[in-house]
Amino acid sequence: MKADSQDLYGAAHMIFAPNPLPNGIVHWWTLSTDSVRPMLGKLGFADCVVTTHSPKRMTSSPPLFTVVARRAGKSGPKK
Repeated sequence: MKADSQDLYGAAHMIFAPNPLPNGIVHWWTLSTDSVRPMLGKLGFADCVVTTHSPKRMTSSPPLFTVVARRAGKSGPKK
């Protein structure tokens, strides 16, 4: 895994595509990291870290990303 500030797909975009991919994976949306970051920012999540990875157990091993974000002024979950 690696933390990356570069968009995984090259530019901000969202694609609605409720069809199976050629490899049989069903998904509804394709989101770029540059489209997710501004959405989280509008919801108050200023601190945002994107990590990219490729699942080794998948046949096609597509590039995926995980986003972890924190709201401004929040240090963690309430106890």
